[in-house]
Amino acid sequence: MNVSGYYTAADAKNRINKKSIVKPGNYLVYNQSNGMINVTTKKGIPGSWINPTDNKKESVTPPVYHTVVKGDTVLELAIKYGTTQEDIKKWNNLNNKYLIIVGQKLRVK
Repeated sequence: MNVSGYYTAADAKNRINKKSIVKPGNYLVYNQSNGMINVTTKKGIPGSWINPTDNKKESVTPPVYHTVVKGDTVLELAIKYGTTQEDIKKWNNLNNKYLIIVGQKLRVK
């Protein structure tokens, strides 16, 4: 399994500024910092920083949708579905998180 390589340990931790792909094979540890590991194929020469959690398989759950009925509010939907108002706003590109319309289909999880 390929793992993303990054420029710095901070990049690996935040999964930003991808540098390369670390392919399966034999590597040496050059350095470790904040749980991130710098691996190299040549002793004494730094390679790519990796985040060891990048190769863990994340469970992917399909989105859940709710059709708005009279009386629904974003806050109540967030509580009902165990999420936040901000997530509902983001998932549905709502300009005003308090304005929803009866019959509107919203992603709620």
